[in-house]
Amino acid sequence: MEELAPGFGKANGGNPLVRELPKLVSGEPKLIEPQDVLMPSIVSNYRQLLLTHKNIFNLIVPSIFLVPVAPEVRRHLGRRVPEKMHVLAKICGINSLNALSAALKGGADFVGLVFFEPSPRNLEIEFAARLANQARGTAKITALFVDPTDEEIRGVAERVRPDCIQLHGKESSARLLEIKNNTGCLMIKAISVQSQTDVDRAREYPDADLILYDAKPDPARQNLLPGGNGISFDWHLLDNIDKDQKFMLSGGLNPDNVRAAIRLTNAPIVDVSSGVESEPGVKDVQLIEKFLSEVRNHESS
Repeated sequence: MEELAPGFGKANGGNPLVRELPKLVSGEPKLIEPQDVLMPSIVSNYRQLLLTHKNIFNLIVPSIFLVPVAPEVRRHLGRRVPEKMHVLAKICGINSLNALSAALKGGADFVGLVFFEPSPRNLEIEFAARLANQARGTAKITALFVDPTDEEIRGVAERVRPDCIQLHGKESSARLLEIKNNTGCLMIKAISVQSQTDVDRAREYPDADLILYDAKPDPARQNLLPGGNGISFDWHLLDNIDKDQKFMLSGGLNPDNVRAAIRLTNAPIVDVSSGVESEPGVKDVQLIEKFLSEVRNHESS
C-alpha cells in the first residue's frame, strides 16, 4: 500500500482512501447514495488501511463522515451527518463574574448580556460594561434587546461596545437594518418557532448576519419571556432551511441534549441560557462547564 506523505491530514490529497472513494470525499460536497454507504469494498479497503496504519484512525474517520448526505440516506442513518465538526457555543444571560469566568474558561465563543427589564438576567449598563471588558478579545459580546428604543441601543453601544446585537422582539427587517447601520454591529435576529411558517419567517430578514431559532412561548403560560424559558421546539422543522443560512439553535438546550441537537440540526452555533442555571437568572458554573464540554466533544458521540 502506498506510503503516506509527511503531514498527512484529513484534507490532504495524500490520503489514498480519499483518492479511491471520489464519490465520498472530493474537493466539492457530494451526495452519498445508499449503495456507497454500504459498499463492501469500502469496508474491506478501510479495514486494510487501519491494519497497515494503526495511528491514522482519527484522521480518516472525519474524511469519510464529514460530507453531506442525500435525504434518503439521512433517514436511513437516523440523523444528519455533520458537515462541520467545530460547533460554536454562546452562553446567554451572563450576569456574574463567576459565570463569565466559567464561560470564557470553557471556551465559549459568544457571551450574551441581556438588556430587558422583565428578565431575571437583566443588567445595568455599568456592570454590563465591566463584564464586556473582561470578555473582550476572548469571546464575542452579544447585547440582547426586545423591541429597543434608539436611546437604549445608543447607551449600550457607547458604554458596553458589543460585537453583536440580538433582537428578540417583533422588530421589522427595516428596524434591524437601521440598528445595524447605526451601530456597525453584527445583527442576530431571533425567530420564535412553533411551526414551519415560523421558520420560513427567517427569509424576511436578509440583513441579519445570523438567525437564532428559539422556541415560541406558550401563550397559555403566564409571565413567559421572549426567550430563556427552557422550552424547545421540534428540531425537524429546520430540515429544509436554506442550505447557506447562518443560524444559531436555541430553546431548551442543556448539557444532556445538546449533542443530539447538533447531530439532528447540524447547527453551526448553539445558544443556551436557562439550561445552565440552577434557578431562573442564576447561572451554575458546573453546568456551564459541562455544556461547553459537550459541545466541544460532540463529534465523539
